[in-house]
Amino acid sequence: MKQYIHHFKITSRHAATAVAVAASIYFSFSALHNQKVRQQRDLEASSALLADGLREAVEPLLSGPKARLQELADRFGRRAHLTGIAVFDEKGELVARSKSLSTELTKPPRIAQDALKRGREAEGYELIAGKRLRVNAVPLEVREKPAGVLAVFHDPAFIEARADRTRRDSALRMLYQAALFLAAVWVFGFFI
Repeated sequence: MKQYIHHFKITSRHAATAVAVAASIYFSFSALHNQKVRQQRDLEASSALLADGLREAVEPLLSGPKARLQELADRFGRRAHLTGIAVFDEKGELVARSKSLSTELTKPPRIAQDALKRGREAEGYELIAGKRLRVNAVPLEVREKPAGVLAVFHDPAFIEARADRTRRDSALRMLYQAALFLAAVWVFGFFI
């Protein structure tokens, strides 16, 4: 009977430790997923706001010298997570592009073409010059007539970089918590 009680203590310790470790893993990954989703939503919201704001700045410049459009495009290149902007005319020809964007970008990406065709905003992710970029495209008008499309490009790689860093920190924290819990179970197990 004494052996049975001793065996039960060890089994309950193992079970308690396994439950604690599993709960820690679940909550760590759940928090990581929620953080990643929140950052993606923040990027989507800020991209849409920036595209709308830039539309107001770009439309008056469409009827003027193209050099002013190029200056504006260059000012919005490579800022924080913004990769750059590009302006295409109503035929899909490149008018201005941030220098930070690939020189391969001479035609509007699929998302910008959709915005141009439908006459309304379009957004999504697209592979451009080997990089997965967030694209927000808004149609442009001059005197209430279609005049082209503005595409805003963001690099969401920072979200994955933060997630990797958080995963590493969570793993270390989880190991620390598991060790601490295991020690507590073993110490308090002697009093049962």
